[in-house]
Parts: sequence; C-alpha cells; structure tokens
Amino acid sequence: MNRVILSTLWDKTPGRNNRVGRPQINGNQQIINNSISIVNNSTPFNALRLEQLNELPCLLSSQSLDSRGRPQRSMRVIIDGTPRKINFRAYHITWMAANGPILPDHPPQYSHRCHQPLCVEPTHGVWESDVDNKDRNRCSAQSHIFFQDYMIVLCPHTPCCLTPLILTTSDSRVVPLHNPQQ
Repeated sequence: MNRVILSTLWDKTPGRNNRVGRPQINGNQQIINNSISIVNNSTPFNALRLEQLNELPCLLSSQSLDSRGRPQRSMRVIIDGTPRKINFRAYHITWMAANGPILPDHPPQYSHRCHQPLCVEPTHGVWESDVDNKDRNRCSAQSHIFFQDYMIVLCPHTPCCLTPLILTTSDSRVVPLHNPQQ
C-alpha cells in the first residue's frame, strides 16, 4: 500500500492547498531529497567484496527500523486532501530516486540481491514476484564462487544475486582432487 502512495507522490506538484513536504517542493524532488539524506547517513559495507562482480558495495541504512527490522523513513504526503506523515521503506525511496516511480505493473516484491535487509543501494534491488523473491533464498550463502582466476556462477536469477564466496588455497573447504606427490 505505501509503495502505491509513494508512487503517486512522484508527480505531485505543490499548490496553495496541496502541500507536499516543504512549500514549493514537488513530490519527486521530495523523494530525491529524502534519498540523498538516507544515502548520506548510510555506512558502506563491503564484506562481500562485490568489486569482483563489478558491483557497488552495500549501503547499510542507519534509519529507524519497523517491527520487522526494515529501515523506514517518514515523509509528508497528501491523501484525499489531508496531509499525513507516513513511514516508507528506505530502500523504496532510494530505488525510486534512482529509477523513477514504481509503476502499477511492477511485481509486488522488492528483493535484495545482496540479501542484506538494511541495504539501501538502489542497484542491489529488483522488483519481482513473491515466488521469485523467496527463490533467491537458496543463493544467500553463495551466488558465485571465486577461486584463484576462476569464477563459478551458481545463481540462476536475472539479475544475479550478490553473495560471492571467495576461496583461497589455505581455505579448509578447498580439497585437492588428487595427490600431486603420487
């Protein structure tokens, strides 16, 4: 429901009796301003070493959390002529600022390709069906395996999940298939 309200805010322009946020700021500028604030107050998190996948690191939100542990941000909106303050998910705001409004034909679920629920990096999000969203759970441990100069892609999703596993020869999970001394 809130994503629909957030999308209707995108094209609203303030009028004398149709105040959206601060006076003289239209809806999409309000979303962009909130997105900038969310990103500026986020912490880069690169434990996944996503540069090997040519992806940006996660941005972990420092916004307050809802009851399910998701970052949220309050914004003023007009609903049926009445100004209200509503909490929106922070990653929806940053995604919209980067990509435009969430259209009615978008699939219903926002998936975190990095499996990081606090991440607000817009390139890490994708809209998809509930079934596809849940199917991403099988990639939460390893979407790619990096070993020396090789990369094995295990993730069947488009776009790919962002949870690489990087192995080294000293890693106990790397076992030679043959004994080189024989």
